[in-house]
Amino acid sequence: MFRQSYPALLVAVLCGGCTMLILAARYYVDLALGFTMDGREIFLILGAALAGPWAAIIMNIGMAIGIVIGYPGNPTAGTIVDTLSHLTGTILLAVLYKKVIYERVEKQLRILSWVVLVLVYYWILLAPVASLLYYAVGIAPTPLFIFTLPIWPEVIVTTILTTLVMAALPPKWRKPLWGSQNTTTAARSVADTL
Repeated sequence: MFRQSYPALLVAVLCGGCTMLILAARYYVDLALGFTMDGREIFLILGAALAGPWAAIIMNIGMAIGIVIGYPGNPTAGTIVDTLSHLTGTILLAVLYKKVIYERVEKQLRILSWVVLVLVYYWILLAPVASLLYYAVGIAPTPLFIFTLPIWPEVIVTTILTTLVMAALPPKWRKPLWGSQNTTTAARSVADTL
């Protein structure tokens, strides 16, 4: 399940590097309701779905480095919680994308399934874990902390942008680059077209 390939490693390094640079530069966009979005989720979600669980680990290491560089005053516990919650969410997203969406959903319904997966990532995989961990280390006032924040604008923007990217990718590039012997053949064909 965690077999590596060079294209998967390339995706992991590129998406992890973009995530690190965004956070290190403190780049963010103002959205509605006074909420800001830094864009890390776009790279984490796409990278994890395409390159798998090992890529999620690499990307989250990049994210942690970006937080340390860009937000030196951030409490260590906050950085650890942020990294662990994103790591958990992206690993599970990678598995769900490959095992459910790519292997079991009909091709014409995969983009719609992607939209659902991004929503599942935010509201089932990321937010509950982050909320509980932030509460456990004493940073958040309630165990449902993330659910009280106005993050809908980020969810909507991330869903739209990642869906557009997935829809724009040729079908052979939407195939997960990890996990099976058939993946090696697909990875080679993707690498050959680069």
